[in-house]
Amino acid sequence: MSDTKQTNKQGETKRPDSKPEKHAEVKHSEAVFLGACVVDLISYADRFPVPGETLIGNDFVMGHGGKAANACVMGVRMGLACGMIAKLGSDKIGKDYLQYLHDIKVNTEHVKIADTKANNATANIIVTKKGQNCIVYVPGAASLLLPHDVKDAEPMIKNAKILVALFECSRQTLLEALQIARKHGVTTYVNAAPYDASMTDEVYKFIDILCVNETETSRITGLKIANKAEYQAAANAILAKGCKTVIMTLGDQGACFCTRCGSSAHVRSS
Repeated sequence: MSDTKQTNKQGETKRPDSKPEKHAEVKHSEAVFLGACVVDLISYADRFPVPGETLIGNDFVMGHGGKAANACVMGVRMGLACGMIAKLGSDKIGKDYLQYLHDIKVNTEHVKIADTKANNATANIIVTKKGQNCIVYVPGAASLLLPHDVKDAEPMIKNAKILVALFECSRQTLLEALQIARKHGVTTYVNAAPYDASMTDEVYKFIDILCVNETETSRITGLKIANKAEYQAAANAILAKGCKTVIMTLGDQGACFCTRCGSSAHVRSS
C-alpha cells in the first residue's frame, strides 16, 4: 500500500488532521444524575459547642459530597458511564469540584459554573465522639440550577438508560428532568431526600421508582410507620400519587418495595 503522507511546500511531512481529543465521558452516559455538588466541611470534637463558645476540635476533614454527586461518583467507580447535571459556585471550591469530577471521568458537559458570583454548596458538619452530628447546609449555587439548564441537557438524558435525581433541586427543575426522561422512555429513579413539601403529585406521577426512608414516608403521606401493615398502607398511599414502584428503607428493619401491579416484598437488614 502506498504511503499517503502529505507534504507542504517546503517538503516537510504534514501530520494527518486529527480531531481535538475529548474525555470519553462526553460521548455517552448510561446513567444521568441530577442534584447538588456539595463540599463537606467536617469538624470532629468531643461534644457540641454551646452558644458563644469556641471549642477546640480533634480533627477536620474536607471532602466532596452531595447525595446525587456521591451516587454519580460511585456509579463511575463501578464502571458505568455517568453524567451529572448540576450548578457549581464561581468560587475556588466550585472550580475545584468541577476538576475533581472531570478527573474521575464523570461527564461534566452539563456541570456548569454559576454565571453570577455565588458560593458553592457547602455542608458545615460537627461530629461528636458519640457519633452525633449537626449540620448547617448552605445550598449556594446549587439553588441556581434551573429548568433551562436541564433542557440544555436533553440529548444526554435522551441517550441514557436511567435518570437518577434527588430533592436537591427545585420542583420546577426536577419536573423538567422527569418530563424529558418520560418523553424519551428513560427510567426515572428519585430519592426523596432532603424532603421537600413543595414536591406535588405532578412530580410523583413522572417517577418510575421512588426511594424513601421512614421519616420521608411519614411526611409525604401523613401516616405513621411502625409495622408491616403500616409500611404497606404508606407505600400504597405513595403509589396512588402516580409512582410505579416504591422502595422504603426501614433502618434496622431492612427495606420493602411495592409496585402498582401489586408486587411487594420485605428484605431484612441481616
